[in-house]
Amino acid sequence: MKEKRLLIRKDREGILAKDILVSSEPTALRPLLNPITWKIANLLVKKPMYSAQIARELKIHEQTVYFHVRRLVKAGLLKKEKEEVIKGAVARYYSMPYGALGLEFPKGEQQFASISTIQLSDKVRSLTGGS
Repeated sequence: MKEKRLLIRKDREGILAKDILVSSEPTALRPLLNPITWKIANLLVKKPMYSAQIARELKIHEQTVYFHVRRLVKAGLLKKEKEEVIKGAVARYYSMPYGALGLEFPKGEQQFASISTIQLSDKVRSLTGGS
């Protein structure tokens, strides 16, 4: 099972938060174990891109990019942002919508009445967020 959550942490600049995709199944993140897929995900976390852009940036064949992007989409790890016609072909822009990915074990949760009652330490806490 995969679930979008909010990762909250405290640092010197204040309280920071970002979306995280958490799964209780390690196989959900398996596509990211491939080095090329990992590089593609790292590019798409910065900005949406289409396959030809990704191929040029990583200096790999465009068909290789299509293969890895399809795997990431099928796993629910990429989001299609938009489609645009470029030189007569449809370019599909994809992005990585999560700032973090994680695996969760069935242990360690704490219940709080509200976020305002939590004393944030320097340690990271994961709280269910809305989506």
